Amino acid sequence: MSNANLLQQLGVDENLKPLPIKVKQQPLDKYYKATFTPDFPPIPRFEPNVFMYASFAPDTVSVIGRYHKGNALYQITIVIDQKLESGIYTFMRGEEGPVFAHVTGTQGFLYGDNGRIKLVRNNIEQSIYAEFKFQIEFEDTTYNVDGSLALLATGPL
Repeated sequence: MSNANLLQQLGVDENLKPLPIKVKQQPLDKYYKATFTPDFPPIPRFEPNVFMYASFAPDTVSVIGRYHKGNALYQITIVIDQKLESGIYTFMRGEEGPVFAHVTGTQGFLYGDNGRIKLVRNNIEQSIYAEFKFQIEFEDTTYNVDGSLALLATGPL
């Protein structure tokens, strides 16, 4: 996969700045939550204020929980095969397999691996629910990312 395609899936440009994507507001009962163990210094608390569930690149759908205010930006992105159905899948390092994860912020983007995701997709309601766990490596430390999300489509799937 090309770096340009990956960045498009992450919704950022080559400088890791957000692409100008129009985002529908999520209802109050929708969420994207995650914790890092141990605490991950670049993201003291994961408190996204932008939620995306849409296709930004051919054949994939991106599920993004992003905090963006001024120059501050961080996000967790899960990219899934566009035709992927509900089920349990394994995260692999890089962009291999039907799902992959990234943590993006001032530290660059970090691949998620050694984890699983349980997906429930509803094509009629255009909704997604997921529980996920994966690991990232940063400055010789392994961080566990544990989260869940429930979102409605914010753009074409």
